Amino acid sequence: MARRTIHLHVDFSSLDGDVITDSLMAHREHLKGCGFKVPVKESDQPFLAAIEMRRDHKTHDLKRSQVEGAWAEICRRAHQGRKTPLVSVPGFGTCTPTQVDLLLDSLAGLRVHLVATVPSVASPEAAETVDHTLAHWRSQLARGRVTTVPVAPGDWRQAWQEYVAAVGLGADPLPLVDVRSPISA
Repeated sequence: MARRTIHLHVDFSSLDGDVITDSLMAHREHLKGCGFKVPVKESDQPFLAAIEMRRDHKTHDLKRSQVEGAWAEICRRAHQGRKTPLVSVPGFGTCTPTQVDLLLDSLAGLRVHLVATVPSVASPEAAETVDHTLAHWRSQLARGRVTTVPVAPGDWRQAWQEYVAAVGLGADPLPLVDVRSPISA
């Protein structure tokens, strides 16, 4: 049986929040009908997973027990069933190479397609850091399994459109959902 692919979004461009997860959750039923699944049950799970994997819970005034198992739970759901998992964990963009290796170990058995949002404009130092970190991701993933998406600061719409395009879906039937700002009538 062929291995399933997980399409993992990771942010290197300092986008605020995780609108991609919000949009995936809002379109869960549509995506299910297209052969995909969203293995995240609550919108804060990816944030907690990133804190867990980066081991920086104290920075966020959290106890280790409050974040422990968040990434494992997402991975457990991703491995279940036959549908293709779609996951966004923007905070993984600041993981060290050792942390990247650990989080990828949790996805063993799945083919990982990384969709990385990177800053379209960055200082040379920031660009070098992003390039170095992405080089490690590329070294751990099969050739052609990393898609980089340059985005302007705060441009979640472009990040969402590129993510759904990389997954093989059109963005038109799946509009960006931002639960942080109310929808006007």
